[in-house]
Amino acid sequence: MVGPAGSDGIFSSKVISSIIRFEQSLRNLDEWKDFCGRAAANHRGLCDPGVSFANYMLPTLEIHGGGIVPSSLSVDGKGWEMIPLRTAMMLAERHRLDKLLLPTSINSTSRGELSASALRSAFRFQVPCCSSQDPVQEQRARAKEFSQEWYHFSTDVLMPVLRRGPESDNIRVWYAGSDFQEFEVKEALSGDFSLAI
Repeated sequence: MVGPAGSDGIFSSKVISSIIRFEQSLRNLDEWKDFCGRAAANHRGLCDPGVSFANYMLPTLEIHGGGIVPSSLSVDGKGWEMIPLRTAMMLAERHRLDKLLLPTSINSTSRGELSASALRSAFRFQVPCCSSQDPVQEQRARAKEFSQEWYHFSTDVLMPVLRRGPESDNIRVWYAGSDFQEFEVKEALSGDFSLAI
């Protein structure tokens, strides 16, 4: 996501909230839920809630046993209050996700005011296709069927939402992923082809 410049830039509570709402709107898509629901339980967190710096900024405080002091944080973007930016960065660094989520020019030990114009989020659908015990023909058929499902999801469902982006005019979505460039090239060529006829 690319956000506005300014005193807090993309780290402002308004922008972080907008990113969280947009990512939640993606996760609310029926097709997203279907793909993510088919992932193995230990991989499901990669698509819901995914890996997002906005989630690090607004984690849920876990309080157990009737206490008042949080015993842990759940990096899910469902918290009540943003935590300090450097704290969120330190958590991302501890999880070794800082290089994935943040621009390389900043880190938790940077001196002075921290600002950036871009943040990254990552979502992965690790859906099992088949077993190595299955006959090769069956494996190929399932892989082909899944590729067709993925193509439909990516081009007909996900791409229009990503292109529209969040409701905020100050945030743009840049996206990349498996086959996205191929889809866009095919779309551009088919548009050019229809103009040539």
